[in-house]
Amino acid sequence: KEINDVISLSDKAKTVSTQLVEYESKIQELNIEENILNNLFQYISNNQNLAGLSVGSITFADPALAILIKSLHEQASQKEALLLDYTELHPEVKKFSQTIATLRRQIVASLKNNLKQLEQRKKSLNDLIYKYQKSIETLPKQERELTRLTRHFSVNEKVYSYLLEKRAETAILKSSTISNARILDIALNFSKPIKPKRVLIVLVGLILGVIVGL
Repeated sequence: KEINDVISLSDKAKTVSTQLVEYESKIQELNIEENILNNLFQYISNNQNLAGLSVGSITFADPALAILIKSLHEQASQKEALLLDYTELHPEVKKFSQTIATLRRQIVASLKNNLKQLEQRKKSLNDLIYKYQKSIETLPKQERELTRLTRHFSVNEKVYSYLLEKRAETAILKSSTISNARILDIALNFSKPIKPKRVLIVLVGLILGVIVGL
């Protein structure tokens, strides 16, 4: 502003700049959400054990997707708990396996649909951005450059605030879900059972038998 002697933007430049900041910030947020959805898709596609799957503080465009992922996580956790006592052939375990398979298919279909919708929304926003950028070209050169710089600053500021907010939410979630329990001693693995002590039982039985007999 000092070098080019530009005091302030015109009303038209301010209006266009405000709209562009809003649309470009939204595209950045959609890109972040798209990356998260792609990571979830890769995780579900490449892992059989889904007990560790969680959505955390993510806000999805489709609330049903978050519900499906939460349900899948619960079903996978319950199955893992059952497998401590039973095998995969147990009826209850097989029931959870079928439910998990159904939820997995629904989540994959929902992820694909959400990714497609994100692409459509990004395309619509890019069309609007192109339209407003065309209108900027009619402004004087110095004002046009100031609009560009101001817009980029505002977009980065909004995205930075968004990321800080998500980082804080993730930190809160991490502190509330991760257990503070730790292993003090590794469990001992004996080759022979500790109890019952068969030799002692036999000796005591023989002694009592002799005493009672006498």
